Amino acid sequence: MDHSIRLGRIAGIPIGINWSVAALAGVFVFTLALSILPPYTPDAGTTSRFVAASAGVAVFFGSILAHELGHALVAQAHGIRVEKITLWLLGGLAQLSRSPATPKAEVQVAIAGPAVSAAVGVFFVCVTVIAASTTSNQALLAILSWLAGVNIALAIFNMLPASPLDGGRVLTAMLWRSLEDPHRARVIAGRCGLILGSILIIAGVAQAIWVDPTGVFTALVGLFVFTAARSEIVAAFVAGRISNIRIADVLSPYPTPVHDSTPIASLLEGLTPAQHHIARPVVRWDYTPIGYVVPSRGMSVDRWSRVSTPISTITTPISHIVTANADTTLNRYIHRWVHAGDIIVAVNDPETNATMGTLTPAQIQHLLTKPKFWGLAPDRDRRAWRLTCKIAHRAVPGRRTRK
Repeated sequence: MDHSIRLGRIAGIPIGINWSVAALAGVFVFTLALSILPPYTPDAGTTSRFVAASAGVAVFFGSILAHELGHALVAQAHGIRVEKITLWLLGGLAQLSRSPATPKAEVQVAIAGPAVSAAVGVFFVCVTVIAASTTSNQALLAILSWLAGVNIALAIFNMLPASPLDGGRVLTAMLWRSLEDPHRARVIAGRCGLILGSILIIAGVAQAIWVDPTGVFTALVGLFVFTAARSEIVAAFVAGRISNIRIADVLSPYPTPVHDSTPIASLLEGLTPAQHHIARPVVRWDYTPIGYVVPSRGMSVDRWSRVSTPISTITTPISHIVTANADTTLNRYIHRWVHAGDIIVAVNDPETNATMGTLTPAQIQHLLTKPKFWGLAPDRDRRAWRLTCKIAHRAVPGRRTRK
């Protein structure tokens, strides 16, 4: 979804559209024009049906954008920065800079999208009823009815209690309030997503084989739910593990600066295996910092070329470095490290602006280890199914779990 076309901004939020939207739009247009509209417009030509279907699908994608804007605007109201909204093959995605800080905020952000979809669906129901009494254009009535139904279906589907769906966020908030542990709550909601995704995949494949080819789309939705749920389980598990660990506890203090003209071979000379992963400041002749270099990246350069190749060729520029406070906890950067493992964190002295220490994912790789399938530590994974079956019992308001 990174390869998207920028459409503009709404309320300061960048809006983009992925090339894969064309595939979904094509499926909807052909389904409307060749399957839904013909019974209602027997006298209409194929061209007019495709025009009507295209207009309806365009409005549908507008309603998906409204759904995501619902999430985004409520998130902004809670002080959460919205990085961007992207329309893609399976709908839309509002990318938030962080998760909500309280169960209440989690619920409000989650239900905002389905609430907008439900409102849009009710709106089209009313418009359809009014249009039915004022016009005989069957194609228009069919498109309006389809828009009403698909938006209401979208709201209902998104409220299923399984991550990454909006209903999974609501379930997370309920479990969060009950268990008093947001990370554990997200893991359990993610397990529900694994189950839902598996059901959709099986149902979609069965539909495609024995009913009609549109089951492929159901299977794709299931695959997305399954993989996204697994990603959320991993992120929540790791975030819970490092939630109380500060950068100051694991950084490499005061790494020795190195000149940008230094050959890679000289940089690697005499280093221990652990030192290969420590980021070091790179400076010019006047000691002006221009970036950071991780010695291990020099290993990708041909051994015979390392003598003549300066470290400037493997240096990460200052603009790509993440700066942090020493007291910042590691989980603030977990999403970046999970999805882009080459992020370097630099801690600067507030008085001299000199580098106090650096941190790379390789230095804390043991903390970023992925959990087993169900999202628990290896020795507890076999008990995950029983814990999942107790979700409803543990989500009873007012109940507290002993720690």
